[in-house]
Amino acid sequence: MRHHFKLSVIVFLIAFQNLAHAHHSSGHGMSGPSFNPITSVRTPKTIVGLGINADSLDSDQGYSVAYKISGEYAVNSRWSLGAIVPVSTVRTTGLQHTGLADLSLLAKGVLWQNLEEKIFLLGGTLVSVPTGNKNSGLGAGDVLVSPSLTVAKGLKRLNLFSSVGSSVAMTREVRPSLDYAVGSVVTLVPGEYPLEAVISVQGSSIFGSNTFQNGSTKIYLSPALIFPMTTSSRLTVGGKFAVVDELKLKSGVVLSSNSTALFTDIRSSVFTNLDVFF
Repeated sequence: MRHHFKLSVIVFLIAFQNLAHAHHSSGHGMSGPSFNPITSVRTPKTIVGLGINADSLDSDQGYSVAYKISGEYAVNSRWSLGAIVPVSTVRTTGLQHTGLADLSLLAKGVLWQNLEEKIFLLGGTLVSVPTGNKNSGLGAGDVLVSPSLTVAKGLKRLNLFSSVGSSVAMTREVRPSLDYAVGSVVTLVPGEYPLEAVISVQGSSIFGSNTFQNGSTKIYLSPALIFPMTTSSRLTVGGKFAVVDELKLKSGVVLSSNSTALFTDIRSSVFTNLDVFF
């Protein structure tokens, strides 16, 4: 059976996007559907997802939980548009709030492909708008633009990928980050109901921040399993935990108990996502 890559709604690009926004509430957890077209027979026109993500902050600072409704529509065989609507709960020493977080809009697709060799260049942009209250820890208080590129190689039962991107604030302090990921998607059980495993290393380095030193870095190991529910639905369960923690405050900076910068310092996360394809 010949597998065609038609839609850039893929597990590893989605897993990477959450890293581009790890420093604010709207970016916690999975960013959208977990459809992998490299190992799938058909390309859906519409994907609707429901997701839950729980982040444990470092140094026992508290936690946050995000509930997300997401959707994507394939405008053609190579490009899709979508949106993510999150509601978050934050519980720290200084913040105890629940409400709408930052709404995200996305566009992504296949920039180049070699179907014979199963090599793909993917591009996408996630734009978050400040619908969440920054003072309550529910948003970034800024418009954030996060472009990314992913190179993927499809093998018989193993798909390799490498991603790079950035996240830049548009209207206030410009605090770009360098975001990166490398990993693989393995088909454990092939067939009409393929069981897949994802393992990736995700990292983010911060530059130009008034709070953190230039080059402050946090790297995570992120495993996940994708369970086929039906031919048109998938359940993803996974998590991530910090393996490198070089996130350093600038000299003289002391974070208050209600500082939203605390959400940059995530120790570990667990997430689940249910996606239905039409």
